[in-house]
Amino acid sequence: MKRLVELLVEKKLSISTCESFTAGLFAYELGKIPGVSATYKGSVIAYQSEVKHTVLGIDPMFLDTYGVVSREVADQMAKTCQSMFASDICISFTGNAGPSVLEGKACGLWFACMRYRDQQFDFEFQDSLERNALQVHAVQTMTSKLIDIIRDMPN
Repeated sequence: MKRLVELLVEKKLSISTCESFTAGLFAYELGKIPGVSATYKGSVIAYQSEVKHTVLGIDPMFLDTYGVVSREVADQMAKTCQSMFASDICISFTGNAGPSVLEGKACGLWFACMRYRDQQFDFEFQDSLERNALQVHAVQTMTSKLIDIIRDMPN
């Protein structure tokens, strides 16, 4: 996470986060890094569908159509939160950390979306880890992917 913050500061990029199944873990890890206030704008933790609707404005029919555990919802979460915070980058997470099948989707299925200005990067993973390990793994995985994407982008 430290390398991500250094890269964001170096490139003068702002970041926001929108989390569901990670329950704010990415934001927490980001906030632990000294100097992050130069880049970090804020976060929304939208755990329940009602919050995804009332705070993020995601239409309940959209949620019903795709399910909260979907690429489409991760995309909407990132797009809305990026706009809400006027950030250069937004990362979103949604998934099923268990303990049981949700919307017919297996435990360990998760999606992330990264928006870098007007570009969008979608990710889908299926991991067989217990709940807390899965959340930590998701944060670590996307931290690494963000570093790779941001490092290779022109300013």
